[in-house]
Amino acid sequence: MLNRLDKTDIEFISENINQDINRLFLKFSNDDRKKFLIAQIAIRQKISKKFPSLINNPHFIFPVKLSVEQASSEITAKYKSEIIEYESSLDLTGGMGIDSIYLSAKSEKHIYLEQNEELCKLFEFNSNLLNLQNIEIINAKAEDYISKTVKHFDLVYLDPHRRSEKGQKMYFLEHTYPNIIKILDDLQKISDFAMIKTSPLLDISKAIDELKYVSEVHILSLDNECKEIIFLLNFKSNLHIKYFAVNFEKHQIQKQFFEKNDNSEKCFLGIKEKFLYEPNSSLMKLGFFNQISNEKLFKLSKNSHIFTSEYLFENFNGRIFEIISIINFTKKEILNFCKEKKANISLRNFPITVEEFKKKIGLKDGGDIYLFGSTDANSKPIIFVCKKINKH
Repeated sequence: MLNRLDKTDIEFISENINQDINRLFLKFSNDDRKKFLIAQIAIRQKISKKFPSLINNPHFIFPVKLSVEQASSEITAKYKSEIIEYESSLDLTGGMGIDSIYLSAKSEKHIYLEQNEELCKLFEFNSNLLNLQNIEIINAKAEDYISKTVKHFDLVYLDPHRRSEKGQKMYFLEHTYPNIIKILDDLQKISDFAMIKTSPLLDISKAIDELKYVSEVHILSLDNECKEIIFLLNFKSNLHIKYFAVNFEKHQIQKQFFEKNDNSEKCFLGIKEKFLYEPNSSLMKLGFFNQISNEKLFKLSKNSHIFTSEYLFENFNGRIFEIISIINFTKKEILNFCKEKKANISLRNFPITVEEFKKKIGLKDGGDIYLFGSTDANSKPIIFVCKKINKH
């Protein structure tokens, strides 16, 4: 691994940033220095939206592929650093270091801890490059450090490794490294709060039971794709859990707060004919659909998580559509609205898949028409023919 990028290296990356990676590797197959630079190009091509400010720094060196893949994006790292106030912080799973970069910006003293020596050296270079002066870098295993340290932290952050030795993705807390469940007692001894980043596929209710001290749950999505679930553990208090569904869009942040998961609340069911609302991915993951419905916003049916209304709610956290028509699931009726045999298809609680739907009706993806297939209160398939309303 290179310890820095000189002027020639930066020029090579800049000149080839849009080139085909495979061709570059073939061309420079016998040049180890160039192969390293090509790997940097490959990473920059793939994650330009994930790390915009770092991409714009020509001297920044990115680590190996896996560390970059699991690393938080800049926008989610910044969000996490602002969830609570703290003066001292510890990142137990340093990795690429993006979370440490943002956590340290809010902390008087921050420790980056990582068991991989090469990643420690790389982060030391990058942190010096970014002039981060309040960070201490420690090369150690998380379990060893927290069992021996006499220091106390306001906040400890963990983004545990979620792949097996064979490279398979792991989704349960007990299968991560470090094993969060086993080190809970040690975490409680050295910190007031712990913040844990997990897979978006994790079962939230099960994790709350296992983690014991959860005070907040944050579901983070980017452009309507669920990326992270964040659990904030408060070792000092047992208040009601707060839930946050957050979606970062290009020009806005959609954020909705829930005090508790109370699905005993009344759910307003029915079909209205003017506007259709599809919750964003964070709301879908959270699943608090009863709380979303109200006297003017009706859930389609018990098991169909689509909402309709006679009113336009421009601040709804998700996509909004104008309903053109509500029709039966027949080829003739559907094609009457899809003259070019194109449509954007979304199915919720529907008897067939999207691919089967397209094949049955004879449709391709695209166009201005949006078709939402679902079932009504009587389990009858229905189709909403819609046009998207763009938010300003």
